[in-house]
Amino acid sequence: MADVTIYGVPQSTYTRTCCMTCEEKGIGYERLDAAPHSPEILAYNPTGKIPGFRHGDLVLWESSAITRYLDETFGGPRLQPEDPLGRARMNLWISMVSDTIAQTMIRDIVLPRFGFIEKDDAGIKAATGKLERQLELADDALQRTTYLAGDELTLADLFLAPKVFWLDKTPEGQAALPRYPALGRWYRAMAARPSFQATVPPVPGQAAA
Repeated sequence: MADVTIYGVPQSTYTRTCCMTCEEKGIGYERLDAAPHSPEILAYNPTGKIPGFRHGDLVLWESSAITRYLDETFGGPRLQPEDPLGRARMNLWISMVSDTIAQTMIRDIVLPRFGFIEKDDAGIKAATGKLERQLELADDALQRTTYLAGDELTLADLFLAPKVFWLDKTPEGQAALPRYPALGRWYRAMAARPSFQATVPPVPGQAAA
């Protein structure tokens, strides 16, 4: 068993992305609970965000760095394209998911709907317009390829899938997602993967409309 530990909570999409990366590559790992800004996470991530990561004496944070390290250090299927174009597409989607989609899906819609931050109906409504454009872009990409960066699974897919998981549990997601068939086909395929099934987090009560 590899000496890999991921610190975070299972509901965290970025923690889940790191765990899914290990699952896809067959890396033995342990996930230990650590809440944001807790002493447990601050020992492995000085920003207080989750996840934190340890492999032997190496400590890393930022999920993009962690997942690339896992892919490049361990055996198993490659999760980053070797060709420059495929790699650029993967990096484009990782950046878009982390910088843009995370804000809209998670911070503006999911967290308010599940009561983790104060609900602002006007803010949620404004976010749905942005959400539609983001889903449209993903659907357009997936009309041409099996996965976001091409016809092979990459880290980009492992960044987006955990966010769609939570979006699909909100009224906004349930209304919007069926309008994007290519994205729906991709998400069903992702949800059927063993890495996805092995990392499904506990879900609080139904998101409030």
